[in-house]
Amino acid sequence: MLVESFSTDVVAFYRRIDYWQDVVTGSFARCAVRVSSTDETFYSRMVTGNLGPVTVSLAEYQASSGYEITRTSRHVRQEETDDFLLQLHLSGGEIGLSQMDRTATIERPGDFSVLDDSVPSTLYCPPRSSARAVTASMSRSLLAEKVPRLRDITALHIDGQTGTGQLLSSMVVGLASNLETGWLSGTSSARLSNAFIDVLAVALLEAQGSTERRPDTYTAGLLESIYRFVEKNLSRSDLTPRLVADAHHISLRYLHRLFEKEDATLGEWIRNRRLDGASRQLIDPAYQHIPVSKIGGHWGFPDPSAFSRAFRARFDMPPRDYRTAFLIDA
Repeated sequence: MLVESFSTDVVAFYRRIDYWQDVVTGSFARCAVRVSSTDETFYSRMVTGNLGPVTVSLAEYQASSGYEITRTSRHVRQEETDDFLLQLHLSGGEIGLSQMDRTATIERPGDFSVLDDSVPSTLYCPPRSSARAVTASMSRSLLAEKVPRLRDITALHIDGQTGTGQLLSSMVVGLASNLETGWLSGTSSARLSNAFIDVLAVALLEAQGSTERRPDTYTAGLLESIYRFVEKNLSRSDLTPRLVADAHHISLRYLHRLFEKEDATLGEWIRNRRLDGASRQLIDPAYQHIPVSKIGGHWGFPDPSAFSRAFRARFDMPPRDYRTAFLIDA
């Protein structure tokens, strides 16, 4: 059984199925890998790099007996996570993804699907097949404010041949082609993560719009206007729900009603978007000379202690540690 590893990244060839189980679990979330123990054709390889807070992994595998990765309810209970996964097909046979009573089969290069790790799921390849695919893993919170009802679009086949899907596909293919060169460890990676998440969000919104009834036109337009207003004014110290309501000539009560069906209240969304903005600056080399407290103040957190608590609650680490973890000097 061949086991070779290179550098400190997860770059390895594996023929030991139990070891591959450890690699998959270590790279993503707790799960079970199912391959026949007598399958001498089993082969797998993974290369992983970081695009800021997004982890990008290129995987290749083949198995004459078929191949399956399952995250069960027990796994979810044992390890709670809010990771959200993009699975994009590059070449080889089909890949199936199941979640929330839905199943997607992706077989054309560039097509993709998404999974929510907080819900049980299965990824599988049929017998006598091989596949090459890219997985991008990120915190669900990075997409939640941009794409409502994320769970409604998991395990759906999304076209990567046209529109924004094609743009996202091209971006992911480009990232994957640079994984082994170490380019993703450069200073550009942190800046590109925001662009990647924005393009993914638009692609998911388009997929969502094609599978569900559009909301009331006026309400949708008003919400869009509110979101734009907040994005443009995140650094304002007086940005409150009352300011937003007054700017749109609606009552505060009606404003809160608008957000009853959204994934977060307006106040929560403002706080999270400020924290997202601060996180981007913390890992941007252009801002590495600016103190953490000053970045927090710019994004509406004048009290450094309050900024640290809020940042830790959202990103599971204080802002200084986040900067150290993701900001790599040129």
